[in-house]
Amino acid sequence: MNYAFLILTIIVFIQELYAKLPDYVHVHTFEEIIETNYVLLDKLNICDDLKNMNNRILIAIKTAANNYIQRQIVRQTWLIEVKEHHIPYVFVLGSTNDEKLIDEILDEDNIYNDLLIGKPVDNYYNLTLKAMFIFAWTKVHCPSRWLFYVDDDTIINAQQVIDFISLRKNVLNRVLYCHMGQHFARRNPQSKWFVPMSIWEPALYPKYCQGWGWLIPPNVLSLLHDTSISNLTEPKLWIDDVFMTGIVAEVAGIELIESPMACCGRRDSELYEKSLLLAQM
Repeated sequence: MNYAFLILTIIVFIQELYAKLPDYVHVHTFEEIIETNYVLLDKLNICDDLKNMNNRILIAIKTAANNYIQRQIVRQTWLIEVKEHHIPYVFVLGSTNDEKLIDEILDEDNIYNDLLIGKPVDNYYNLTLKAMFIFAWTKVHCPSRWLFYVDDDTIINAQQVIDFISLRKNVLNRVLYCHMGQHFARRNPQSKWFVPMSIWEPALYPKYCQGWGWLIPPNVLSLLHDTSISNLTEPKLWIDDVFMTGIVAEVAGIELIESPMACCGRRDSELYEKSLLLAQM
C-alpha cells in the first residue's frame, strides 16, 4: 500500500470537508429573493403586439451589465430573424453601482429599447436571482408564452424554435426542454463552482439543464418559479442551472427532455439547421 498517497488523500478530504466559501459567495437569503420582484428598467407590453400572437415565445437573453459588445453582436446577427418573426425578446441584466456604466446602459436602451433590468446585483454569483427575476417578470407580463432563456453567446435558430413549439402547443406535462448534464459537486475551494459539504452534502447534483439554454412551457415556468422561492427548495444555491433546473425541477416533479441544442464542439450550417441553438459561440 502506498501510505504517502493514502495520507495525502486523507489530508485533501479533511481540507475539503472543512473548507468554507469565500466572503463574496453565499446561499441566497429570503431578503434577496424578495428583491427579485423589483424591476429597475421595465419593458411593458412587449408581448401584447398583435403581430406576434402566432409565435407564442419570449426570448430572454442573459447578459452581464458591461457586456455591450456581445449584445451588439446578437442584435446584428440572429436577432434580425427573431424580429422578422415578430418574436418579442429582452436582454436581462442585473443592477450596478457604476454610475458611468448606468449612463451607458440607459443610452443603449434609448437606442434599442430592449434592456430589462432587475434589482439583484449583476455578477456571476447572482445568476440564480437573475433567473428568479425573469421567471417572475414573465409570469406577469407574458403569462401565456413559452420562455426561451439563453446566454448572450448563443446563436438561436428562430424558425427551428417556432417549428419545435408548434408541435407542442398544447403541452400540459411538466417538462423542460434543454441539453442535460449531471456532475459531481466541486469540493476544491479554488474552483469557480466550489460548494462545500456543509451546504450540499451529496456527491452528485440532480440531473439539470446546461445553463446556456432552457425552453420552458408557460405552465412549467410558473411551477418552477413558485417552487424556487418556496421553503421546499433548500439550499438556494447560486449556481443557477443546478438550482433552478436540477434541485427545483426535481422537487416540482418536472421532467427534463433532451432537446436539439449543441455546444462547444462542431459548428457548421448543417448542425445549425437542425438545432434550436448553438452555444458558447
